[in-house]
Amino acid sequence: MYKYNETQLRLNHHLCVLMDHYAAFRVHYWGANPRHFDNPLHKHSFFEVCYVLDGKGSYMDDGNEYPLDQGSLFCSRPGTIHQIRSFEGLNLLFVAFEVDEAKSTLDVVDRFRYLTSCAKVCVHSADESPTAFLWRSLLIRENENWEIDLVCLSSVARSLLLSFTGLFADHQDITEKTITSHSQMLLHQAK
Repeated sequence: MYKYNETQLRLNHHLCVLMDHYAAFRVHYWGANPRHFDNPLHKHSFFEVCYVLDGKGSYMDDGNEYPLDQGSLFCSRPGTIHQIRSFEGLNLLFVAFEVDEAKSTLDVVDRFRYLTSCAKVCVHSADESPTAFLWRSLLIRENENWEIDLVCLSSVARSLLLSFTGLFADHQDITEKTITSHSQMLLHQAK
């Protein structure tokens, strides 16, 4: 269905730094593995987000176990010990990145800091989410003559990374923060 090797090469070649006026990211690697099995317990200093296209398994995060199946997205947070397990193999997409705080707005930095401690770790049945649509749009498909043009590739990838803050955040906290931000904006306009 997808050309995994070509996709992985393309993304890793063109999308190592993603930047606009609001957010800047350093991408350590993009991955696409149609048969991902177990990996050892480990941790790293950056975010790694994974999307299960197919298969079954589990994800261990800081001593908690989360079941994985088609449509699951999960977030490995910096400094958290984690592990992926699967007996049958997972069709897995993943991206490892960090926010360049010096080149990002405070709002973007705050949203990703929130993900390091207060966020949901795993979201199930997310195939119809904007995040999943963005991610699948980056893949090169077999038997088709189209793919996202290089001019658009960076914008879609940056939008994907930014979408993680909405997907994994507690929506109540985000709503309260938005109301507070809106109130502050109105106060600033009045002044």
